[in-house]
Amino acid sequence: MAIWQFKVEIIPDAEAGQRELIPDDEWEEAQWWLNSPPPDELLEELACLLPSHKSWSDDLSQWGDQQSDLVEVWREGANVESISARIDTRALNSEFVKSLLEIANKWNCRLVYARHRKALPRDYMNLEKALLESPNFKVMRDPELWLPKMAAEVESNSVRVTKSAPEDL
Repeated sequence: MAIWQFKVEIIPDAEAGQRELIPDDEWEEAQWWLNSPPPDELLEELACLLPSHKSWSDDLSQWGDQQSDLVEVWREGANVESISARIDTRALNSEFVKSLLEIANKWNCRLVYARHRKALPRDYMNLEKALLESPNFKVMRDPELWLPKMAAEVESNSVRVTKSAPEDL
């Protein structure tokens, strides 16, 4: 994933609830679509947003561009494991973002910012504000300021993961 891509997970309202933030442990173990598989119509609507993209895996369907806007659906056999999208913050495609949000709202889903596991607003104006305030957007405008901040975040996350990993015997 490119640094300028704002990644969102699309998860059912039933799984997200009214929470603003999804806890780390739940996020890591999430199987959002296990209890309520997405309707075929939802997947068809997402597939219409962007041109089909040849995937590197039989379990992954992709539409769009790896370096720009992209929609991804991961499957385990016949079951959908995850649905996500990457939004290119270098030049926001407002029609793509609006359509993605409309589809999520129509099918009772939430867009969740994967970087911070934060549920995003359901209206376009506030979603656009969240995109423009994101590190993904800011790093492209001021890399000297934001690249060190992002590097520190990555380092902090890797230390936290290392400390919580079981010891090798």
